[in-house]
Amino acid sequence: MKNIGEFKKDLSEFQKGLEQNLIKAQEETAEQIKKDVIKHLGHSLGKYADSIQVSDAEKKNSVIKTNIYTDLKSKDGYFIGRMIENGTGIYALESHIGHTNTFKASGYQYWYVPAEEVDRPIGKVTIIDGVEFYIAKAQKPKPHWKPALEEDIEIYKKNISQAVKEAL
Repeated sequence: MKNIGEFKKDLSEFQKGLEQNLIKAQEETAEQIKKDVIKHLGHSLGKYADSIQVSDAEKKNSVIKTNIYTDLKSKDGYFIGRMIENGTGIYALESHIGHTNTFKASGYQYWYVPAEEVDRPIGKVTIIDGVEFYIAKAQKPKPHWKPALEEDIEIYKKNISQAVKEAL
């Protein structure tokens, strides 16, 4: 039979091992979610796909946290991932929402973007008062974050269960 000191030492070692296993499980799950976000995006090339990252797992106040994210923004500071995930129609995140008569009159389907504000062609060009504009059309939502998270819930549960078993 073990004395209290030995039991405390065993418990402490178990706790450290479990924490390390849970961090590893969290990181493995996060990497899988990242892969599945890109899979649901439909392509793995380009600035946006390359911008999707996984942070290192960190423990704070007994919570292990890992982020899967992208910081890629448009020139106006809008997160590209949100626009792709949610689309750019009536619920668009761009600044044109509710501000331009063109956008409202189009039934929230298109708006004008000054050609000098974009670094590549994004649509048909029109000239208004001597200034070139692209006619930007609403983009349908292309969910890829939420489906990846939903798809990987069972993987996360399995990884957590395995982490606990390995610590025992």
